[in-house]
This record gives sequence, C-alpha cells and structure tokens, in this order.
Amino acid sequence: MPTVSTMTEKIKGNTLKGFWGGCRSLLVPLMIAVFTITTTVLQMNATRQINEQNLQIAIDNRDIANYSRIQQLAIEESRCKLEREIEEQRRETDRQIAQHNREQDLHVANETRLHQIAIE
Repeated sequence: MPTVSTMTEKIKGNTLKGFWGGCRSLLVPLMIAVFTITTTVLQMNATRQINEQNLQIAIDNRDIANYSRIQQLAIEESRCKLEREIEEQRRETDRQIAQHNREQDLHVANETRLHQIAIE
C-alpha cells in the first residue's frame, strides 16, 4: 500500500506535469498573441511614418504653391506698373501732339489773318 509520502510525491508530480502541460498548451496561443501585438505595433509605426511623410509632402506642396503665388503676384504687380508707365507715356505723347496741333492751328490762323489783312 502506498504511504502518505508516496502519495504526496505522486500528487506533486502530477501537479507539476499538469502545470507544465498547461503552460505548454498556452504557449502557442501566447506566441500568436505576442506576434499579433508585435505586428500591429509595427503596422501602427509604419502608418504613423507614412502619415508624417504625407504631411511633410503636403506642407512642401503648400510652400511651393505659396512661393509660386508670391512670384505670380510680383509678376502681376510689375506688369501693372509697366502698364501704368506706358499709359502715362501715352497720355504725355497725346498731350504733346495736342499741344503741337494747337500751335499749328494757331500758326495757320495767324497766317490766314495776316493774309486776309494783306488782301484788304
């Protein structure tokens, strides 16, 4: 008949075997869980990096667009300034032509009057 100490050792052995057997049966799901968590973290990091790169690209594109807009405004301002100068020169030329025409008309009128006086 088994003694109490033999029974105790048997129970301890079965308990340890059961514990390690249970751990072994939990090991595969635990490894799957760790793999899944690791994969998820890596995907999150990759997604974060991609989002940061996309944000930087968007910022760069905005800066390029702003720079292009500033250049466009500078060109437009320069064009408007040149148009104002051309219009001012045109007005000055028209004024000089009108002045010259008035002087010629006055000269013709004076010549005509002198001619009429000479005839009378």
